[in-house]
Amino acid sequence: MVRGQAENLLPMLCRLLSDANLDFTDLQGIGVGIGPGNFTGVRISVSAARGLGFGLQIPVIGVSTLEALAWGFSSPVLAAVPARREQIYAQLFGVEEETTPLLCSPTFADLHDLVGELRPPVVGAAAKTVAEQTNWMCAEPNLRLIEAVLQIAKARFDQNLLKEMPTPIYLRAATDQT
Repeated sequence: MVRGQAENLLPMLCRLLSDANLDFTDLQGIGVGIGPGNFTGVRISVSAARGLGFGLQIPVIGVSTLEALAWGFSSPVLAAVPARREQIYAQLFGVEEETTPLLCSPTFADLHDLVGELRPPVVGAAAKTVAEQTNWMCAEPNLRLIEAVLQIAKARFDQNLLKEMPTPIYLRAATDQT
């Protein structure tokens, strides 16, 4: 949705719950994508999830876009999504030491510090761009993004791995979002 996210999100949620013969009081927890991604969309979805969680007194579990893309891979994988200005957001998963998301160009030179000597398959909307610049293989996500967010959030909920309310992942300054 290009425009109207704020106006349409809660009515969409109401319709979704109604179609399932549920209402908000039936929810036990809320999973929400926290980015990186579209600045306005992430901010709106996280704010709505936090507000509902607070009002319903239920946990809200944040899941990064990059983590959701990498969900289900048993070996190292690089998740990459477009970040405008010929840049990408990237994060390596499936390695011993946890990595953090990075804002960079999709070239080997910029990704080398993140992946080292690995040549991981690349998953996500920027996978083809990275593969063209690095000669690494593209991979398909194991699940649709929303399904992966749901599975990760449910796993954290079931394992009682609940943290404080989620906040959006911003890798670019708010004044630099155009």
